Amino acid sequence: MTFFNKKNIIPRANEPHLLPEPPELPELPAGFGDVNFIPRTSMPEIPGQLPRIETSSLPAFPNSPTAERFNQEMIKEAINQPLAQQKIEPKRTFEVESPYQKPLMKQAQPVFIRLDKFELTLSLFNEIRQKVGETENLLRKIKEVKQKEDLELSEWEKEVQAIKSRLESIDRTIFSKLE
Repeated sequence: MTFFNKKNIIPRANEPHLLPEPPELPELPAGFGDVNFIPRTSMPEIPGQLPRIETSSLPAFPNSPTAERFNQEMIKEAINQPLAQQKIEPKRTFEVESPYQKPLMKQAQPVFIRLDKFELTLSLFNEIRQKVGETENLLRKIKEVKQKEDLELSEWEKEVQAIKSRLESIDRTIFSKLE
């Protein structure tokens, strides 16, 4: 059982008397801390004068009266030519078939459902059908009430118009003689 009985003493790194002395570093060249400092030894030497590169302008078309007349005639023909006679090429399309665009069709296979879940689904479906029927009945009743209200409002409007016309006739007959 020497595995647990022996104690190995490991020197700690934070004790200064156990650490070795660091080596001496060479001195840095002057200007090393500058941002633009580049050592001279890494730069290639550039000759005093570079050879001169001559640039020429683009070539010009010759100016001749026949060439100008020819160009003018072509432009006139292109402008005066109807669109039906002009050759318009259709846009080219490039179709790539990708397996990701087409859904994979599986063959019809039987689907197995537990009987209790099917019965639950069937009962829920019947409840939904019943609620939809109740909603239709409520909507029909609301429409009937709205029609009755509209009829009553129109009758009230007619009565108000009749009262208004009577007042105007009374106003004309009685008060017109006073003036």
